[in-house]
Amino acid sequence: MLVFLYGEDMYRVHEKLLSQRKQFFSEKKEKAELRKIDIEEIEEHKKVFAFLEGIRGGNLFSSRIFVQISGLFSLKKEKSDEIVEYIKEMTFDSDDVCVVVSAGNVDKRLRLYKELTKKSQKKEEFQLLKGASLKQWIELYIQKTYPEVVFEENAVDEVVKRTQGDLFRFTNEAEKLFFGSQEKGKITKKDVENLIRETGDSIIFTLLDTLGSKNISQSLFLVRDQYRQGENSSYLLPMFAFAVRSAIKVLSLREEKHIHNVNEIASQAKMNPFVVEKIIKNASNISLERSKEYDNTLSRLDIAKNRKN
Repeated sequence: MLVFLYGEDMYRVHEKLLSQRKQFFSEKKEKAELRKIDIEEIEEHKKVFAFLEGIRGGNLFSSRIFVQISGLFSLKKEKSDEIVEYIKEMTFDSDDVCVVVSAGNVDKRLRLYKELTKKSQKKEEFQLLKGASLKQWIELYIQKTYPEVVFEENAVDEVVKRTQGDLFRFTNEAEKLFFGSQEKGKITKKDVENLIRETGDSIIFTLLDTLGSKNISQSLFLVRDQYRQGENSSYLLPMFAFAVRSAIKVLSLREEKHIHNVNEIASQAKMNPFVVEKIIKNASNISLERSKEYDNTLSRLDIAKNRKN
């Protein structure tokens, strides 16, 4: 059997792979072998051989094998095409051999992608969760992993905001919350604010919100807090410029090209759908016109800073 798992959400790709592996090893009593092949870690001239060797039958002591293959899409075109030709000739109809190819966000125009989707008995794409789907996933994870802990509603919202749809980061931060909360058995928004530091880009987008709504006191507090944490203008100005230009990119596609689908905007802008959704949601504060004004101001500041240096 050939299984192809891919997508931007590598956390759920990995979780699905582990689930597939667990199922395979629990199906029969015969001894099974696990093989892990990361093509990126193999010497260039051995990559194709390693792929072929990995998916061959089991050894003398095991008749069933489970093969995990990653890094296939890192191959140069010549070797990728060679793999494609081998896959075309292969049959994956044995229940005793399960080959799982996992990958991140792939180019669907590639021959390798087309051949894998054609030959796979199971294939699944994992796009980044956003909005209600992301919140629902987090709530289910909390219920399953920490059934004895109550997360306040606004605490979950704050976790979503600070981790920005990065499920690897969320699961790590959830454990920190579990052990570091002030009140045993309960996680509050204050716990989240105290224990999970906002990433630089989320801080900057929050700053854009407060400036756009003319909340100057909150804007100054956010900047001062970043300085207290060791950041300086050399970091904050480029990050602020990145946020402003991201807003321009998203709002231009929405208002000038009339594209309203979040995933389509994210694809064209090459941005995380979570960030795109946040920009659109706050468009009343971060308008396209205001973003362009900010960009002009930042450009002048950058020129002045460079002249000074």
